Amino acid sequence: KHVLLAPVDNGVVVWRFKAGKAQVQCNGGPFEMVSAAMSPDGTRLVSGSTEGKVIVWDFQLGETCVPLQILPHSPAGGGRDVDWTAYSPDSQRVLTAAPFFSPLAKVWDFDTQTVRTLRHDDGLDDVHDGVESAAFSADGD
Repeated sequence: KHVLLAPVDNGVVVWRFKAGKAQVQCNGGPFEMVSAAMSPDGTRLVSGSTEGKVIVWDFQLGETCVPLQILPHSPAGGGRDVDWTAYSPDSQRVLTAAPFFSPLAKVWDFDTQTVRTLRHDDGLDDVHDGVESAAFSADGD
């Protein structure tokens, strides 16, 4: 039903696929958006920025984007691009990753209001590359 495009003028553009036109733009304000994902239930968007911020947007009405939360991906809250964002199949968790020599990915759980940091270099020898891609499995676990 919808297609997300990012970055477009510091924001995310939501297109109605069948109509072939832009429906709404979620403006990131001072944050340049570089990644975006829509929840499977169609009620929220998540976007990642060049300043290490993750923005969760309310999209329930499909007419406007209202920022619900601004979350810091990196420990100091800034610095690395958040180039990968994905929703779990049940729409309750968001996965974010910041590449370029950062071994970190994070899973944000909306039900428990917790965040889990995943390091791909834990227990592995000679791993120096950043997380270049991240996704949930189809069952969400």
